[in-house]
Amino acid sequence: MSSSSGREDLPTMKNGGGSGSGEEDFLILKSNDGEEFRVKSSIAIQSVMIKNMVEDGCSSGAIPVNNLDGKMLALVLEYMNNQGDPRVSNEDKEKFNSEYVKRDDGILFSLLLAANYLEIKDMMELLCQTIADKIKEMKVEECRKYFNIENDFTPEEEDAIRKEHEWAFH
Repeated sequence: MSSSSGREDLPTMKNGGGSGSGEEDFLILKSNDGEEFRVKSSIAIQSVMIKNMVEDGCSSGAIPVNNLDGKMLALVLEYMNNQGDPRVSNEDKEKFNSEYVKRDDGILFSLLLAANYLEIKDMMELLCQTIADKIKEMKVEECRKYFNIENDFTPEEEDAIRKEHEWAFH
């Protein structure tokens, strides 16, 4: 899906959203490490950020995706291509989603940040739910460790909180 050829031969979305010829328009997305991806416009505009750039006329060249490197942008586009393909059944999309989130926690958090940056609501919801499912049975100490949160309460303060909110610690 990645393309390193010159941008001149890669069409971008027209202002009206299509060329009228029945052919799909494409956008070029450029990662922060310079990797370029040729993406169908209908797929790319799942991202509110990209959609806004297209609507504002900022898509005549490569659209910079400054917060993502090529590897992360490729993972995001993998999700967007699956979810944005009308030929993929809802059942197959659900299967894809369940496999897509079977990743290292560091990658999941990076994908969540990417989905937030690009404003891809469905992807954010999937990743948030995945992380919520992972932590829902954890004890407070396990959650702190999972999210790398330092406990800044004194033992006395923590005891007072546990007594005041006893229902939350069972």
